[in-house]
Amino acid sequence: MSNKITGCVSFLFLYLTFNSNAQEFNFGLQCGIGYYNMKDLKELTTHSINQQEKIVSNYPPSVYFQPSIIFKVSIISFGFLYSYHFTGSTILSKDNSGNRVDTKINCHAPGIIFGIHPENESKIRPSLYCELGRVFSNLIMDEFSAKGIQTNDGYKFIGRCLYFESGLQFSYYIKKYIIGLNGGYFKEFRRENFELKGALENQIKTNHDFYVGNGWDGFRFGLSFTYRLYKSAK
Repeated sequence: MSNKITGCVSFLFLYLTFNSNAQEFNFGLQCGIGYYNMKDLKELTTHSINQQEKIVSNYPPSVYFQPSIIFKVSIISFGFLYSYHFTGSTILSKDNSGNRVDTKINCHAPGIIFGIHPENESKIRPSLYCELGRVFSNLIMDEFSAKGIQTNDGYKFIGRCLYFESGLQFSYYIKKYIIGLNGGYFKEFRRENFELKGALENQIKTNHDFYVGNGWDGFRFGLSFTYRLYKSAK
């Protein structure tokens, strides 16, 4: 509890410090694609099928969305962001009967972002950034019959972890707007295993008796659009 209070006080201090000294406020939206590891979940899918089934997709790369608000002071920036990404797997019957098992995972990840922007007056400017946040994942497993009717109530699991991402961005400045291209590596830590929602003592295991957790480690590449609002001089 004390750690949470300390964290909240630290965030509030940073917010007030940057807000009072900020030279500009940036409101942005980033969209991109993530190439996630998903090792545990891929293994779970591989070992879940029988001889009458086939894997159609197994957690392929997927898009993500990330709005943000950032305060900039000189060459340093600080802000808040929220990231949403998702992927999944599909298992079908080999006899083309239409029976299938869908597994979907989505992630809500609020966080903070720091940036370093070397002094540069050109229209194209490089910058470094790092993000730190909390991941809240939802894993849903559904089974469907040949007629597309859901044959179970759906299994819902939850998993959490912390994440850190660092990367490089190239920004193109057009008056009050910024178009950016970025690439970074998303790394999770302090990972918790997936647990059945409403029954947290029930965790997912693979055939090798390993517990299953998040697998969001991987590279992300995105395109961002930002509107700059300058602070009026007093």
